[in-house]
Amino acid sequence: VFQDYVPVFYGARVPALGLSNKAVEKCEEVLSTTNGDTHWEEESFQASPIELFAAPTEDCLQQNTLWPEVHKLYGHGYEVYGIAVNPAGSVLATSCKASQPEDAVIIMWDTSDWVKKSEIIGHQLTVTQLEWSPDGKLLLSVSRDRKAILYRERDENINGFSYEKFWSSGKEHCRIIWSCNWFSDSKHFVTASRDMQVILWECNSSGAVCLSTFKCPQPATSVAVDCGNEMSSSFIVVGLQDGSILLLNINEERLVIVHKFFVPPVPANEAVLRLRFNPADRNLLAVARNDGKLQILKLKSVISR
Repeated sequence: VFQDYVPVFYGARVPALGLSNKAVEKCEEVLSTTNGDTHWEEESFQASPIELFAAPTEDCLQQNTLWPEVHKLYGHGYEVYGIAVNPAGSVLATSCKASQPEDAVIIMWDTSDWVKKSEIIGHQLTVTQLEWSPDGKLLLSVSRDRKAILYRERDENINGFSYEKFWSSGKEHCRIIWSCNWFSDSKHFVTASRDMQVILWECNSSGAVCLSTFKCPQPATSVAVDCGNEMSSSFIVVGLQDGSILLLNINEERLVIVHKFFVPPVPANEAVLRLRFNPADRNLLAVARNDGKLQILKLKSVISR
């Protein structure tokens, strides 16, 4: 298919004072001004295209591939921490690291032109995760301030940008809430916190109420719900600080452990940062850890019907 394809550039490199890599020609070299030799720091970032037989490393992507920037979204004062897009793909929500309320806002962007549309005020500290309900009507956020907040669009327009807070949790969690996720019915969601609690919530006309609380053996750092058609047939996976993963089920509105497992080899104290089920196959689970690695687990022997 690509027999007649000729690469335009030899590779890419990151300038000394730059953030984005730039294209380099095949014979281009960066020489030190002191003795005419290539400096070891510059040499380490020179392109060296290779034939790939496995997933590329970060260095390989940085040195040998060029990804031109299409848009930069300016609005946050600090590093972006949370990001989510609504089910229609029309609205993007982002948050950043924050130590004061004015920096803890959620910014809404229009994905058609990437223009900033609005800011949502609600939290006091960093918003750690954002999740839209599957029907696109509610936006859920959790934060370092130990609160979970629900927002809804003022005109009930799922493609709108005028979101307002209509519910905030109380003192159910007493430490930072790291993660949250929705059930497929858009009426129930779960939160996971450093206080070792996983809480199951139910939405109503006035907000949400706590249905069940589960105490984990370690601080909970991530949570995900599989894509079962009903809440009673869904599973909840919880990632813990020590790297282990709990598989929970709902039994008469109570959360109970179905299985606990480690993913060998598990490095010491490598927390599970994010979990996500494959929407097309509920037996496949993606696990992201603090060591920068991504693992795909097959849970067919655990989830069986």
